[in-house]
Amino acid sequence: MMSTIVASTSRLICSALLAIAASAAAAQDTSSKSHALLIGIGDYSGTGLDSLKGPVNDVALMRSLLTSRFSIPAADITILQNDQATHSKIRSAFAALTARIKSGDTVYIYYSGHGSYVPDKTVQSGQLETWVTYGARSKKNAGVDDFDVLSKEIAGWLAPIYEKSKAVVFVSDSCHSATVSRGATGGVRAAPPDPRPHPVILQSTNLPQSMPGVRIGAARDIESAVELDVESGGQCLDGSKCQGVFTWYWVQALQQAKPGDRWNDVFSRAYTLVTMQRGVSQRPQMEGRMLDPVFGGNYAPEAVTIPVTTINAAARSVALAAGSVNGVTKGSTYSLHDAGARDEPSRATIEIASVQPFASQATIRTGALKAGDLVVETSHVFPFEPIRLFVTGEYAGDLDRALVARMQSALKTVEGFRLADDKGQADWIVYITRPGKDVKTDDAPGIPASFRDRPPEAWVISPQGRLLHDRMRMSLADEMAGIADLKKNLASHARATEIKRLQFRMQPLPVSAEMTLWRSNRECRDACVYLAADVKKEQPFGSVGGFALADAVPEFSRGDVLSFKLKNTDRRPWYAYLLNISADGSIQVLFPGQYDNREEALLKPGETRDLAGDFLVQFNTPGDEVIKLIVANESIEARLFENPGFVARRSELNPLEGLLVKAMTTRADVQRVSVREWGTEQTQFLIKR
Repeated sequence: MMSTIVASTSRLICSALLAIAASAAAAQDTSSKSHALLIGIGDYSGTGLDSLKGPVNDVALMRSLLTSRFSIPAADITILQNDQATHSKIRSAFAALTARIKSGDTVYIYYSGHGSYVPDKTVQSGQLETWVTYGARSKKNAGVDDFDVLSKEIAGWLAPIYEKSKAVVFVSDSCHSATVSRGATGGVRAAPPDPRPHPVILQSTNLPQSMPGVRIGAARDIESAVELDVESGGQCLDGSKCQGVFTWYWVQALQQAKPGDRWNDVFSRAYTLVTMQRGVSQRPQMEGRMLDPVFGGNYAPEAVTIPVTTINAAARSVALAAGSVNGVTKGSTYSLHDAGARDEPSRATIEIASVQPFASQATIRTGALKAGDLVVETSHVFPFEPIRLFVTGEYAGDLDRALVARMQSALKTVEGFRLADDKGQADWIVYITRPGKDVKTDDAPGIPASFRDRPPEAWVISPQGRLLHDRMRMSLADEMAGIADLKKNLASHARATEIKRLQFRMQPLPVSAEMTLWRSNRECRDACVYLAADVKKEQPFGSVGGFALADAVPEFSRGDVLSFKLKNTDRRPWYAYLLNISADGSIQVLFPGQYDNREEALLKPGETRDLAGDFLVQFNTPGDEVIKLIVANESIEARLFENPGFVARRSELNPLEGLLVKAMTTRADVQRVSVREWGTEQTQFLIKR
C-alpha cells in the first residue's frame, strides 16, 4: 500500500506570536484600507546571540510585495528595523497601529528575527514564547527594553486591534529554541531561553476574547526557522542575498495569488515550496480562519506577460518588472508578446542576464524593444546542482577519524551529490555517532549522545540536527554493508528531491487534479469505496471531503485513502501524469498504471477522467508525502521515474524526458525547455506518527 502525504495544520507554537496572532478577514467594503507593520531584527550584537543577515532583506521583500502586488500605499506601512525595534518601540508601534485603523480595515503584521521562550509556571506549557528584540539581554537598557517581548504582551496589544477589525493577518518567520542543533549552525532563528524573571509575566494583561483570523508561523515548535542564500541555496555568506526560507517562499506564494484565493491556498503553496528545499527540515504551520479571501480578494491577478521598464540601446539590454519571485531565471528567453504574430520568428527576443527578487536585466538577442513593451517567456532554464554533503561525527577528531575518511571517499561516487568543504555549505550532514541502546527517532529533537564503547552509526541529518528519515540511520557494525545501504538510500533521496523541486507554472495549467479523502467508516452505506484486497467489502471507506491539488489539504491520519479525478479544461488534448513521492525517497507513478500504454495518459479536450475505479492510494507510513501532477503536450515514458535503468539510451528521449532525467540524476548542467510543452503542480503534506 502507498504511504503518502498530509499537510497537518497542527497547533502553532513557533515563536511568540503564533499562539496569538490573527489573519485575514472576509470581504471588506470599498472604503476599507490595508495597513501593515513590518518588523525585522538582524543586529543582535551585544546580546550574546548570533546576528542574522536575512531580516532586513525580508522586510524589504515583504514591503515590495505589499506595495506592488496588493497596492498598499507606502504611507500605510510601518517598518521597524534593528535599533528601531526595541521592546518599547514595538509596543508603541502596536498602539499607533490601533489608533490608525478603522472598522473593516485589513491589518498585516509581520516579524523576522530571533524567537525564544521564557519559563512561566502560570501557563500549562510552562513557558511563554518570545520575540528577541533589539538590545534585549544586553544588560545595557533599562526596564523592559532589556527583555524579550512575550506572547502574552502581544496578545494584549492585539486585543484593541481585534475590537476594530476582524481582518488581522499575522506572520512570524522565527521560532523558539526547542530544536537542538549540534555544532555552530549559522542562520538559525532560534535563541536560548532567557532565565531571568521577566517583569511582565505576573502583570495582568487584557487578552483578546477571540482570535478571528489566521496565525502563520515558519516552523513547528520543535523546529528552527532558518535562512539561506536564495541564489546558491547554501549558507548566507553574502548578506545581500540572504532571506528567511519561509519568507522567501511565502512571498512567492502570495505573488501567485489570484482574486478569490483563500489564505489556505497561499499557505499550501508556501508549505510545499519550503518543505521541498534541500537541507531544510522546518514545516510551516497555520491555524485560524483559513478560508478567508487573501486581502479580501481586492487585487488584480498576476500578469502572464512582463513589461519592459527601461532600455539601454548602447548596451542592447533591457530591464524587466519581474524577478526571481515571479519565476524568472538566468538564461531563460523571452520574446515580444504579439497575439497576431505569436509564432513569428522575426519577433524581438531577449535572454535573462541577471535576476533580483522583483526585477531582472536581459540582453537583446534579436530585434528591437521599447519601454512599455510586453514580453512572454519562450524557454525556461533549470540549473540542477548536486546536493551537498558534509561528513563529520562526534569523535571525528580521534576515535572515528579513519571511519570519517573512508565515508568521505565512498560518498564521492554517489551521483547527484558532492562533498561540501564545511558544514555551513552543506544541504545534509552525514554524522557518525555512537548512540546508546534503544534510541527512538520519532520526533527526536536531535541526534542522541554518543558513547565511545558503542558501535558506530551513520545518521543523515539536516544542518539543524534533524534526522532526514528513519531509513537514513545506518548501522556501521558491518561497515561495508552499512555504507552500501547508505549510498543506495542517498541515491533514491536525490532523485526524489529533484523531482519535487522541478516546477514550472503554465498559466493556467490546462489539466486540473481533484482529490477525495476517504476514511475508514463501518457505518458507511452509500457512496463508499473499498480497497482492492477487500474482496468481501467488509471495510468501507466514507468520504471526508474533496479538494483540488492546489488547495490546502485536510488533516490526514494513517490508513486514510485518496482517490483522483483529472479534468482537461483546454481545447487541446494534453497528457497528464500523477506521481507520489514518499518520505523515504521512493517515487511511484499513480497514473497511468504500470500496464497501461502511453496513450492512456492522453485527455481529450474537455474530458474528465475519474480514476477512483482504477486505483486508490492508502497512507500507512508517517512522514512527508508529495502528490505531483505533470502535464505535457506530448507523451513521456512514465517508467522514467520508477526505473532509472530504463533511461540508458538518452538520445531517444524527447526534450521533456531529457529534463526529467537530468532532474533525477541532479547533474550540474543547464536545461532549456520550451514553456509551451509542459507544466507542473503539486501538494505536500504530513502524515502524523
